[in-house]
Amino acid sequence: MQLVELMVASLIWTGALAASLQLSARGTSQQKLNHQHAEVLEQIESDRLQLKALWRRHPAVTCSDLTALRLIAINSPIAPQIRRVVEISNQPNGLLVLWSDGTSRGAVRQQLFTPEGLGLCPLE
Repeated sequence: MQLVELMVASLIWTGALAASLQLSARGTSQQKLNHQHAEVLEQIESDRLQLKALWRRHPAVTCSDLTALRLIAINSPIAPQIRRVVEISNQPNGLLVLWSDGTSRGAVRQQLFTPEGLGLCPLE
């Protein structure tokens, strides 16, 4: 093999190796982001279930008192990795809860809670 052929082969091999390492690093980075996102989704689901249970067992909550429900949600603890925004909604009458991971991507999950859906209003 001549020197020129050897140098060309080594350049091709080096380029292929660099591309392979770059793809591997991207894959690892994406896998880490996916894992972090899954953890955030689990924390949001846990917070959603805890908040719903807290509203149902709180003795001071009545059917029409959305402000009390909102205050309970605002004052309840939340994991530091997630953010929760609670807004009173008029159409239909209830609370709109938005959860996010604190980044600029916006809401990861949202749900409208109504007093009727929480079982706070007596059946007529």
